[in-house]
Amino acid sequence: MSRNNTKERINSSINFYNNRVCSIEPITKPKINKLKIFYDIFINPKKPHLIPNIKSDLNTKVYTDSLVWFGHSTYMLWIDDKTILIDPILKSSASPFFFINTPFKGSDNFYPNDLPSIDYLIITHNHYDHLSKKTIKNIKHKVKQALCPLGIGKYLSNWGINNILELDWNESIILEKDFEFRCLTSRHYSSRGIFDFNKTLWASFILIHKNKKIYFGGDSGYGKHFSDIGKKFTNIDFAILENGQYSKNWPNSHLFPEQTLQAAKDLNTSTLMPVHNSKFKISYHDWNEPLSELYKIHTQNNYNFRLVTPMIGEIFPIWDNKYNFKQWWKI
Repeated sequence: MSRNNTKERINSSINFYNNRVCSIEPITKPKINKLKIFYDIFINPKKPHLIPNIKSDLNTKVYTDSLVWFGHSTYMLWIDDKTILIDPILKSSASPFFFINTPFKGSDNFYPNDLPSIDYLIITHNHYDHLSKKTIKNIKHKVKQALCPLGIGKYLSNWGINNILELDWNESIILEKDFEFRCLTSRHYSSRGIFDFNKTLWASFILIHKNKKIYFGGDSGYGKHFSDIGKKFTNIDFAILENGQYSKNWPNSHLFPEQTLQAAKDLNTSTLMPVHNSKFKISYHDWNEPLSELYKIHTQNNYNFRLVTPMIGEIFPIWDNKYNFKQWWKI
């Protein structure tokens, strides 16, 4: 990856203007008391006593396409003997400081060394709850190929990742036979500091593998892009969408439970897996509210897609429609 090449691509991209991302669907900036929110959520949060989890052996041979969730937005897939790791946060806080925004007890039982070799690492954006310097440095020797939105590569390169591909919205790459990744838009924003707001791209991704399509939603508020993606990539087989850390104080940045379900409907997906919950306190709601509310709404309405809710650490076959999921957030 060339830093100069990245700068040239940003300068020529229709999705940037004056080195900042031109949001297709901008988010609103509400007037909020940032100090109060910082104290209530990060300094004095109300955390659960213990998050139920399973400590699976990640190096055991997996014989069918499968997935394991590590809490929040970190998950790994096995697809035809290839491993795909998304937004890894392992044994790390979701902030610049190790003592702020720490994981809930029970939600962080996996270490970087527990991971197998990673064929494809995908980073969706640069927020601290999706991109961890500590985790990346601890898994760099395991990663064969990294994919990320335009501008994110500099972090990965500085932290020891060698093979990096940066994609702009609507760009695609075929890495091996039957493994096509497309970088798509989402309704969000980027920043890691005070002066870098929207200087790097954020994204969702879709994997097209043989006759299957798997959508990695990243972070996103609700918007028209979901129906646009659903129309373009008809019959998405498996969609992983955020469901948590929402608030009326930032209504366009994250999905509320009913919006997660609507987004899944817009995407024309056969299966929905909700993430972005159960590990960090980044909003006011209780830790289990996102899953509880989404499960209730899904049960009460006639949605035409399957809802999968694995426990943290539970390896499950993604195409098995008869696999039984527990309502573990009630335990």
